[in-house]
Amino acid sequence: PVTIEINTTDPIAQVYFTTDYSDPTPGQSMVYSAPFEVTSTQVIRAAAFRSGYVPSPIATRNYLIDPDEKLKTLPLLTFTMDPEDLMGETGIRGTDGEGNPNAIKRGPAWERPVAIQYTDFDHPENSFSINGGIRMHGNDSQRVGGKPSFRLYFRDEYGPNNLEQLFIPESDYQKFDALVIRGGHQDNRNPFIQDELSRRLFKDMGQASSVGTFTHVMLNGHYFGYYNPVERYNVAFFQQKYDSDSDWDVLRNRTLGEGSAEPFDQLFAFVKNNDLSDSNNYREASNRLDLVNFCDYLLLNVYGSTWDWPGNNVTISHEAKSGGKVRYHVWDAEGSFGQRAEVTGDTTEIELLDGSSEESNLFLGLIKNPSFTRLFASRFREHFYEDGPLTDSHIVERFLGLRKEVLGAIPNFVPVVSFAWTPSRRHYMIAHLYQHGLIQEVSKPVTGLPPFSHTPPIEPNDSPLASDADRNGRVDSRDLDRFVEDFRVRNNKEVFGSYVRDASGWRVWCLPVGEGVRDIAFADLDRDNRPDLLSVNGNYGYLQIQKNLGGTFSKPEFVWSGLGALAIAAADLNGDGLTDVVTGNDGMTSQTLTVLLNRGNGMLERIREIEVLPIEENEFLHIRQLQLADFDGDSNLDIFVAFHSAFLGQDNAVAILFGDGAGDFTDRAYSPMGGTQLLGSSMAVVENWGQASSPPLGILLDGGKSANRFSVSGSRQIEQLQPIPNPGSFEQVALSSADMDLDGNADLVFGGGPIGTLHIMYGSEDGAFSSTQTIQIQATRPESIHIADFNSDERPDILVSNLNPTLVPASTVQIFWNLGGRNFDKGEPMNLGGEINFPDWLESSDIDNDGDIDFAVSDEINGRITLFYNESAERKNYSDFNRDGRIDFLDLGVAASEWRKGTDSSGVSN
Repeated sequence: PVTIEINTTDPIAQVYFTTDYSDPTPGQSMVYSAPFEVTSTQVIRAAAFRSGYVPSPIATRNYLIDPDEKLKTLPLLTFTMDPEDLMGETGIRGTDGEGNPNAIKRGPAWERPVAIQYTDFDHPENSFSINGGIRMHGNDSQRVGGKPSFRLYFRDEYGPNNLEQLFIPESDYQKFDALVIRGGHQDNRNPFIQDELSRRLFKDMGQASSVGTFTHVMLNGHYFGYYNPVERYNVAFFQQKYDSDSDWDVLRNRTLGEGSAEPFDQLFAFVKNNDLSDSNNYREASNRLDLVNFCDYLLLNVYGSTWDWPGNNVTISHEAKSGGKVRYHVWDAEGSFGQRAEVTGDTTEIELLDGSSEESNLFLGLIKNPSFTRLFASRFREHFYEDGPLTDSHIVERFLGLRKEVLGAIPNFVPVVSFAWTPSRRHYMIAHLYQHGLIQEVSKPVTGLPPFSHTPPIEPNDSPLASDADRNGRVDSRDLDRFVEDFRVRNNKEVFGSYVRDASGWRVWCLPVGEGVRDIAFADLDRDNRPDLLSVNGNYGYLQIQKNLGGTFSKPEFVWSGLGALAIAAADLNGDGLTDVVTGNDGMTSQTLTVLLNRGNGMLERIREIEVLPIEENEFLHIRQLQLADFDGDSNLDIFVAFHSAFLGQDNAVAILFGDGAGDFTDRAYSPMGGTQLLGSSMAVVENWGQASSPPLGILLDGGKSANRFSVSGSRQIEQLQPIPNPGSFEQVALSSADMDLDGNADLVFGGGPIGTLHIMYGSEDGAFSSTQTIQIQATRPESIHIADFNSDERPDILVSNLNPTLVPASTVQIFWNLGGRNFDKGEPMNLGGEINFPDWLESSDIDNDGDIDFAVSDEINGRITLFYNESAERKNYSDFNRDGRIDFLDLGVAASEWRKGTDSSGVSN
């Protein structure tokens, strides 16, 4: 219980209070005479009255007694108002005498006093109470059964004329004269954050944008759901954002909100009635309209495929002074990011090229001038690459941040943006923009190197310097050996990355190489018999080289590869005994390969860029994967390129670029392969199939129906062979090849979703693949498959990156141990160390030269490469020199000195 005491500074005044939400009134309300107890959740409203004096303001407090734990998952916004003001004939949610809903009525006449209380359960110091005015907001609020939205106003007549509290953490200002409490009318399905995501991204693009927060809402004791309180676009908002003391004109959904509509009407009329291909007219249009803002506004809405736009849900501002420009602002983008449209949708054609709205007419007029199309392409380049706010990694980061905010209130949160939108939307958008002549290569200086990401924290009780370092239940010589290695690594300033955890016989390290990291490879570039780590960063266009320091890696060295670099392969391309590199680049208007030759000092030189598939040949195909093999039998390595389609009506495809043995690739063979793989595709090269003299077999998944296979003819033409039927019931998304049963014939390993299965198709001497074996895995989508002998038993094991797009259960990597006789043992899924992971590309090598195979996995979204060190081999010996399991030092001081030197001097045996 809570004891309530009500005080007034006037000893003569009488205090009246209510518990039924009504305003306190003498003669009708209870008289306060002494403190009393409240034993359950209760709203108390009190005011002081004295004859001949104006009553005091009403004080309202909502006392939460043992609130439901679910209510604490978000801050609580409580509204209290007189029931007549809410549901009476003149109430904002009531009906008038003729039965009409008052919610359709607008303006100050339909604003009512409200007491507002904000309770932050996690940070009570941020809680506050304030009086204000409340109105209904939005069209759906007119529906009696709909979840209402509200608008709050703060003015002198109620109390303070601004809310000055830490209420919206994302806002640059904490001073609000009005707020909109959004109910999410069109975004009425889980997770109800698309509108907030769009507005935050627009702010990230450098534009003035309303942002908000999330709260539960109670009105007069009734729970109304969880809401999105946001800043309201009005004069005060724009004055703050643009540091302006001018008046502002604001147009909302074609209706004048504040100021004058004249600047907007004049702009629309000028563009409609003048040819903007004329430089003078274009210059005049640019004086009236902020073109950078307009480009950014269009790019975000086109990327999100915003529904009910731009014919509706448009907010426009204009600073009412000489030289003031019209600007656009994202609002009511609830139907975006797949909420109301398909990821394949051509929003540019549907909404911007049809002339059905003022925004469409503006766009149609502006694109007549090449200056605008160059600007438009430049803004695309700015936002969709490097550290741009519309890169996949940044969008998912923002989305997951919102998920974290609301997860307590929506435990079954559906991460639709991260698993259904970002993996392929940019490919469709690029294709559509190119089709309409709106995108071009933009020469832009590289703005910087990929910023290093954050490493996940070391997991509790897993400190590498703990006494029982190998966690075998005792302190022994192996712990001292581990101590020596850890000490040497921690004191080597060249070492990049950090230890994360131990997991099921593996030691996990994290390399925070930067968001946008894609494919990875190991190659001994400097011929020191240690595999160096190579990776490509699609956002920045760099090949990243990390030198092997003896089991650990240096900071990345960067070599420019090409914008959109996302695939990599390494081998000796020119016969000089040195490892060279090829990268595949998904550029703005072309698909290219970059050849980098090793010059003998461990460094790679970018020799040439080959346009493997100009966009005019097929704007819907994008490079997915590279492999190197000799397809034409001339003893020179060729490049096998797999393309995935970004269009349901377009086949996947393959290309072979034939090597000349000197590092050049002049001839090209290309062939469509049938089917589509909207979220990616996978391929494999099979060397030992059928007859020993057979050329390599190329296999490309076609979207789940079957696997297309091909070989290369003597005339260097791609010959399609009989497809391999789908081994399962669902779409296959990953593929690899090896002789799994050691019978001398290549076998195929498929990974399929959405229920997470591996299918092994065993090869025979005649080149056929049959006898399918199915293994259940812990994944919704097995993103990649890699085959290697991880336990040194001469049998190939299967490593899978288990990407769970729904994030539950957590995404992991998992090994399936080959027991022989076509039997496999499922290993424990292993976490990558972060809270949320997106494992993708896999690669293996003996990183630390201890005789067993280690592996690495990339995570584009978190910007990490995670290394798994195999600990099945015997570790280097520093303390038990006669291998009897006992420590061979008596003087631990001497031992410590020897360990720090890293020597193997023997001590006195115990």
